Order: sequence, then C-alpha cells, then structure tokens
Amino acid sequence: MFLLSRIVISSVIGLLLLKTAEASNSVSIDALFKDFDYIEYADDSSVLDRETGILPGVGLNYSHSIPGAEFNLYSNMFSGLVNYDGHTQAGTPHTTQTDTLIADVGLVVKLPLTSQHQTITAGYGSGFWSRNILPNAGVGGLYELYRWSTSSLGYEYQQRLDTHHLILSIDRLWHSNSSMKIDFDGINPSIVPLKNSTGWQGSVHYAFDIDQQWQFISKFKWQKWSSKKSDSVVINSIYGLINVHEPRSMTNTNTLSLSLKYSF
Repeated sequence: MFLLSRIVISSVIGLLLLKTAEASNSVSIDALFKDFDYIEYADDSSVLDRETGILPGVGLNYSHSIPGAEFNLYSNMFSGLVNYDGHTQAGTPHTTQTDTLIADVGLVVKLPLTSQHQTITAGYGSGFWSRNILPNAGVGGLYELYRWSTSSLGYEYQQRLDTHHLILSIDRLWHSNSSMKIDFDGINPSIVPLKNSTGWQGSVHYAFDIDQQWQFISKFKWQKWSSKKSDSVVINSIYGLINVHEPRSMTNTNTLSLSLKYSF
C-alpha cells in the first residue's frame, strides 16, 4: 500500500511539472487558527482527560490546473500550549498544559462534474501530532507522538458572482497506518499501533479577486474524528512489564484561515 501510494504521488507530481499552453498555477500562504478539542474516554464512557485551546499555525499551498483536473499540494503546521484537564494514574484530578505541535502534508485532486459549479475531490496525506503533557504540581510529564495517513473523498460546490466566490465542501475521512510512540520516566520509548479511524470535515470559504493575479481568501473548516480503543501492548519498564493502550477518543476542531493567493 505504501509503495503504491508513493508511485501514485510520484506520477501526479510528474503531471504537476508538465507545462501546457492551457495550464495555470497558483501559490498561497495561510494564517491559521485552530480551536482544538480532544477527549479520551474510559471503558465506561467517562472522561479520562480533555485538552482544549487555540493553536496558531501557518499553511503553504501549490495548485496546478489543466483542462479537466486540478492538483493541490498542501502543508499545514500548528503549534502552541493547550489546557489539559484529566487524572493521574491513581485517579486523582490533575490539570496542566500540553505543548502541542500538529502538522500535515498531502495532495488533493479535483475533478469537475458535468456542471462547472460542482467538483469531486480525492486526497491522500500524512500527519503527526507531538503531544507533550507537561509536569505540574509534583506529577510527572508524558510525551506521545502520533503518526497517521489520511485519505479523503468529497464534494465541492462553487458559486461565482463577478469578483466574489463562495465555495462549500464536505469530505469523508479515513485514518490508516496510525501509531503512537509513548515516552515517560521509567518507560522505554515504545510504539503502540492504533486502529483505523474515520471522520468528517466540512468547509465554507469566501474568495475575493483583488486583480487578475491576486486573491484574498477566508475559510472556515470543521473537522471531527472518532477513534477506537487500541489493543494493549506489553512494555518493559523499571516497574516491570506493564500493559499500555490508547483509549477511545473524539477530536473536534474548528479552523479559521486567512490567505493570499497568487496565480501565474
């Protein structure tokens, strides 16, 4: 699967480099603000911990259009502190902050339907989440690194009026090849395989043509993920052999982006 994905992406990148008389290109830079809300649940559905906060970020995008198709390469990075409200291993309530870094990169292909206003989209990308739960009030910290691949299939509708554009989209999302690396005092850094998860995202964005080359874009994107409890992994530690697993979780994010796009 990984080799096939690399072959497909390499082939598409080759298409991106082709220069045709009817081809067009664009680049954009985004200022991003993500409202982050992550919850982990115990087996009885009670809340184990919750992390919330605003993460600023930046995005870079490149688009190549040919008759009948558009290829979009994207990259995003968010970084900041979010609030952690949870419990210690003994069940004692505990609050602290989590030093958070989230990044992803990928490709989205857009294929127009019979109507010029409607588009089918398909994407593939990779991402990671660096989750550093900081020590506080005598309780030690915990570092986890999540990695995953994302596939998407969606629908996009666009309406244009003179220099104004309104675009609505919805996508079905799938996570695969997911893992969590866990590292804290007394525990050897270990990899915990995660189960595949699913999600949805929707977006609304408005674009204004400043002139024939420059465009201002504001976009709101909502995303929701549901992840199942992972299988337990036995890890060797200074405390002996222990079982580690990733709890069932739910992730909700709302992201605002403000962008400048240049076409050439």
